[in-house]
Amino acid sequence: MRRLTVQEEDQIIDLYIKQEKSTTEVAEVVGYSSTLVAKVVKRRGYQVRSISKAKKGKPVSKRKEYSEEEIINLYKSGKSANQIGRKMNLSQSTILKVIRKSDVEMRNFSDYEYGDVETHQKMKKLYLSGKSLMEVADELNVSYTNTHRVLTEVGIVRSENQYMGFNGKEHSEETKQKMRDTKLEKKINGDYDHIYLERTGYTYDEFKKIQPKFRKYRQEVRSVTNSQSLHELDNYDKRGVSGQDGAYHLDHIYSVADGFQNNVPAEIVGNIANLKMIPWEMNLLKNSNSWISLNELKKRVSS
Repeated sequence: MRRLTVQEEDQIIDLYIKQEKSTTEVAEVVGYSSTLVAKVVKRRGYQVRSISKAKKGKPVSKRKEYSEEEIINLYKSGKSANQIGRKMNLSQSTILKVIRKSDVEMRNFSDYEYGDVETHQKMKKLYLSGKSLMEVADELNVSYTNTHRVLTEVGIVRSENQYMGFNGKEHSEETKQKMRDTKLEKKINGDYDHIYLERTGYTYDEFKKIQPKFRKYRQEVRSVTNSQSLHELDNYDKRGVSGQDGAYHLDHIYSVADGFQNNVPAEIVGNIANLKMIPWEMNLLKNSNSWISLNELKKRVSS
């Protein structure tokens, strides 16, 4: 992360000391984490106020009125605590307190919409139509975190949405780096192995070892592919990038990943008989899967 300029630190001190804003409020203004704000305050020789001091003299928010019966009924209908909180404008912790003191059996996270295949398909369709993660979550009445998680696992989250917080705001660089480090640690610990196994047939450690060979194979397939008469393919004139209305992608019907895993020569996988143009949305959803079997590929190429 880059060092803060003197002007940025001066702004933080002005907001925190002169205007008596909290570290959280200052962080929202300057676009950095509250932790970094506190560090700047200490570095400039000032003392960080305690939470009680920070709240002193500020108006106390009125307690929200809510119906415990309504909360319980919504929970029984299948809504999560997060969904109920958003619907009733209450915190998730408040919803959970009501549920825990009732005689209703608490559900596991896996019992929520995360495992709902139909909801996943709707998420993908809405997101690929150009909606933001927050808009998708709101429209389907599911949590932002769950929406981000599902779409990240299928690899279609746009770069501008990759490091968004639960409120739809971009994380600070400090937070982004922590997220990157955590992701790498999880990969090393094998937490993502089920994803790698599904996509490539290898665990993360195994994939790391064969990655150089895979890159070389993919380049060989690309060379063969580019030597084909691609302009003869239907919809080739519509070739474009992801997100572009009406754009098509060049697709390997039998995927490059499967070709590598099954030792299929690059000349076969890159052959024009294994190529077609498909809408970019379909290509992203397809991921590294194959449309046809290896036997069918060999028949196409040999005919």
